[in-house]
Amino acid sequence: MKFAVISLFIVSLCGCATKGAIENEPMVNSSDLPPYSVGESINQRDEGDISLTLAFSGGGVRAAALSYGTLLALRDTKIMTSKGEVRLLDEVDYIASVSGGSFTSAYYGLYGDRIFEDYESEFLYRKVGDDLIHLLFSPTLWFSENGRSEKAIEYYQEELFHNATFADLQRSDGPMIVINATDLGGGVRFSFLQEYFDLICSDLHSYPVANAVTASAAVPIVFNPVVLKNHHACLRDTRFVLDRESDNAQIQNTLEGLRSYSDKDARPFIHLVDGGISDNLGLLAIYEVVESAGGDQEFFETIKARPLSDFVIIVVDASTTPKYGFELSDDEPSFADTFNAMSDVQLHRYNDATKDLIRKKMPEWSAAVANENITPKPHFIDITLNSPHYKDKKYQLNAIPTDMSLDDESVTLLIDEGRQQLLNNPTFKALVESLK
Repeated sequence: MKFAVISLFIVSLCGCATKGAIENEPMVNSSDLPPYSVGESINQRDEGDISLTLAFSGGGVRAAALSYGTLLALRDTKIMTSKGEVRLLDEVDYIASVSGGSFTSAYYGLYGDRIFEDYESEFLYRKVGDDLIHLLFSPTLWFSENGRSEKAIEYYQEELFHNATFADLQRSDGPMIVINATDLGGGVRFSFLQEYFDLICSDLHSYPVANAVTASAAVPIVFNPVVLKNHHACLRDTRFVLDRESDNAQIQNTLEGLRSYSDKDARPFIHLVDGGISDNLGLLAIYEVVESAGGDQEFFETIKARPLSDFVIIVVDASTTPKYGFELSDDEPSFADTFNAMSDVQLHRYNDATKDLIRKKMPEWSAAVANENITPKPHFIDITLNSPHYKDKKYQLNAIPTDMSLDDESVTLLIDEGRQQLLNNPTFKALVESLK
């Protein structure tokens, strides 16, 4: 929280209007790459023996470190496949992420195993929040039209992503990375997929990964929104079935939000902020794409998805349940304590509802892709600080703040917790044993 508090102080000092730099290009047909979309990629990426999707939640460096720990566990787990012994990490097809989790997903998507060599020093232990505060105090920012998010993008470009674009993600031969933000004006989640960029007549291949990650982690007020231009000339039809009506209130709201992009005059600019506002787990990204494209059966038939033996989703939930000091007294809680407690209650209830939804949908998705020989077996694995592997560290883990700078002890504890919790998860152990 230290980073957020100091950043808010900087905002109050500045008090000036800023403009988000726009970097999304109009749609072109010149790329030799297929669209960076779920529909185009599903058969290309489901080449292993199982279907494995990861979801990395928000939560600053806390989320980034916990997610990284699960990647270590997957790297160190071997299974037998039709191609011989492989790491379970190599079976990952998709990683959906928001906010802090997007740093880990994007870095792994671009650089693969290099993440195990330099990500800890380049990001997790680096005190990134301190670096950003130093940049935000620069007088050049106070008198610039560009805002705090643009300064963050410059930093992430230089230190982490080195001008990489989604075309580079496409060429990396790793899992598909689905980075998620929130459309502040439309009130819906916005995924950095070509399905969404089709709606704004734009080309995702040329868009910088650093911009997408910054949007995914752009806490409102602390950072200005990352802005996209809603272009007029569309060269491709969207995969979304926008004229569909749904009796599911959530999907209906999503469809209405997606339809709003067609009114170019009313919405010429799209303002993106922290993805955790609309979905703090990243779990809804695939769900809403499937439902907005016509539902289970129509979507999987359209993309010609083939069934695999096992269908696995691992969600890494870095949300915390801290102990509140105000419970030790009958005094009125402070404004900060009240606000934080309210946010925690809402977040956990929303997260629980999302997990229950995905648990319910997984058997339905398995049935939708099944054939006469194979019906994928669903496995839902929940990595959470609410039920840590290190029981004696539960209070310490849940006291770690949502920040971009953490002490080394906390980072080490989170990495080890993510790794050990996954390796010792009963559902995970049973899955690995069956695959051996």
